[in-house]
Amino acid sequence: MVFRSAGDGIRIEHPPEYCEQTEVPICFATSYQWCSRYFEIDLGKAGVQDWVMDLIRPEITVRERCACREDCGAEYELRVHLMKDDEVFDENVILPRFRVAERSWGQWE
Repeated sequence: MVFRSAGDGIRIEHPPEYCEQTEVPICFATSYQWCSRYFEIDLGKAGVQDWVMDLIRPEITVRERCACREDCGAEYELRVHLMKDDEVFDENVILPRFRVAERSWGQWE
């Protein structure tokens, strides 16, 4: 996992602050400036065989919970890229087959 951050950076909160849901025991907390994290999941290394991806083409679900602090606004974006073997990740490219989810909170929402 690769982190890039400004401000006070990214930290791990255990237990999470400003999170009403008690089933979340730990979380990443970002700073007051832009922060990002990137990680790759190699489905082949995780045991998914190539023929399964090519022929069966299973539905892949990605979930992540996010919450805003009570004392400031926030913006959140999740990008999911299903890459081919010969592709290299580029954060500046969003192809039509990629998915982006966004959410924002006003400062006093």
